[in-house]
Amino acid sequence: MYEIAVGLQYLHSQNVIHGDLRGANILLDDEGHIRLTDFGLAVFADGPLVPTNRAGSTRWMAPELLDPPSCGLEAFQRTFASDVYSFGCVGLEVFISKFHVLRCLTVS
Repeated sequence: MYEIAVGLQYLHSQNVIHGDLRGANILLDDEGHIRLTDFGLAVFADGPLVPTNRAGSTRWMAPELLDPPSCGLEAFQRTFASDVYSFGCVGLEVFISKFHVLRCLTVS
C-alpha cells in the first residue's frame, strides 16, 4: 500500500489524475516493486473542466463520480479526491484478499 500511495502522490504532484486506480491496474515488477498502469482514463487536474469519459470500474469510483448531482456537483469530473477514494478501495481489496487467504489456510 505504501508504494501505491507513493506512486499516486507522484502522479498528483505532476497534476495527473489516474482516474482508474484498482487492483487490476497495479502490477509488480521483477524486483517486487509496485507499478501503476493503465493511464487510459488519466486527466490533467489543471486541464479544462469539460465532461470526461465516464468509463472506468464502478466498484472503485467515488460516489461523486457515480451520481454527481446527489453530491452537489454539476458534472462528472475526476479529481485527486476521487483517486484517493479509489486508493481506499484498493486497500480494502488488499485487506479482504489477505483475510480470505488466511481464512482458507486455517480452515484447511
